[in-house]
Amino acid sequence: MKTSKIYQRHCYPATIISHCVWLYYCFTLSYRNIELIMMQKGIYVTYESICYWCIKFGKTYAKRIRKIKQYGDYVYMDEAFYKINGKRVYLWYAVDQDGQAIDVLVQEKRNRNAAKRFLKKIRENTKQTLTTVVTNKLKSYIKPIKTLLSNYTKYSNKTRGLFDISLLTRQFLKFLVNVK
Repeated sequence: MKTSKIYQRHCYPATIISHCVWLYYCFTLSYRNIELIMMQKGIYVTYESICYWCIKFGKTYAKRIRKIKQYGDYVYMDEAFYKINGKRVYLWYAVDQDGQAIDVLVQEKRNRNAAKRFLKKIRENTKQTLTTVVTNKLKSYIKPIKTLLSNYTKYSNKTRGLFDISLLTRQFLKFLVNVK
C-alpha cells in the first residue's frame, strides 16, 4: 500500500497522524492530552509532533471534509423574522432530512427576489439534484422553485412551523445581535 506524498518523511503512518489531528480539531483537546490518549493505545508520540501535524495537515483535512459533505434529497425551507439592532430582518434557513443545516441567510425583505436569492445559494451549496422541497405556505417560494430547481420531482407544501430553528442559526443570531 502506497501512502500519499504529503505523508512522506514522517515516521508515523497516515492513520495515526490523521487520528491525532482529528482528536485535536474535533474535541478541542490539548496536544498533551492527545499525547496521553495515544500513549494509552500504545503509540508514543510527542506533543510537538502533534502540534506540527495539526498545523501542517489541518487545512488539507478540512478541505477534504468539505468536499465529501453530502446533503439529503429533501430540503426543508422556512423563514422567521427577528429584530436586529431595531431593524426587522428575515432569517431564511434550509435543512435537509437529516437535520443538517444547508444554508442560512439574513435579508430585509421576504418577497420573490429574496426567495430566489436564497434558492440560488442552496443550489450552489448542495450541487446535487433535490427531489423534494418542503416549505411553508409562503407564495414567494413557488415561482423561484419552479424556475431554479426545475429538475425536482415533487413540491410539498406543509403547514407553518414544520421544524424549529437549529442551534446553528440561534448562535448565528446571537452573533448578529451583538454586531453593530
